[in-house]
Amino acid sequence: MKDVMIRNKEILQGDIVRAEDDLEKLGIPVVDAEDLVPAILADVNKSASRGREYNGQPWTTNGIRGKHIVTGLTERDILDCVALSLLLLGGSEEHAEKVTEFKKDVNGKANWSWNDLYSDKLDYNKMDPVALLQNIGCFMEMYQGIFPNTPKLRFEDVMGEETAIEVAGDAECIE
Repeated sequence: MKDVMIRNKEILQGDIVRAEDDLEKLGIPVVDAEDLVPAILADVNKSASRGREYNGQPWTTNGIRGKHIVTGLTERDILDCVALSLLLLGGSEEHAEKVTEFKKDVNGKANWSWNDLYSDKLDYNKMDPVALLQNIGCFMEMYQGIFPNTPKLRFEDVMGEETAIEVAGDAECIE
């Protein structure tokens, strides 16, 4: 078993716990992370057919969040969202800071331009394409004034009752 640290002011004060029995004594069920991977990857592995169900994880575009009909955006607004995502993920701290600053008020004066996309500081080869798509969706929500467009979630709703972990008090599991 991998080392698991349980952080709780009253119980362990940051001690390392190595045995499942010790965790169970604390009332913390043990779940193998490998059991969660299929559910996490299911959204990414779906066919991109336009008529597919919105039955993925609720906070993703393959779940409830993806059912939102985009309104009030022009084609240029959407392309700006793509550009912002590229700038954010291109690996340049300078460009990421510009995007972070702009996110504070997307209706204000922009501190970036499409010309920034040609910067030699950006390396699009190292970009995660799924992260790019997820960020485009987030920027579109910001432009519509609905970010984050996610339902209130409980772990049980997302992973199912049989996989749910309930941690007593303010204990936190960290690998």
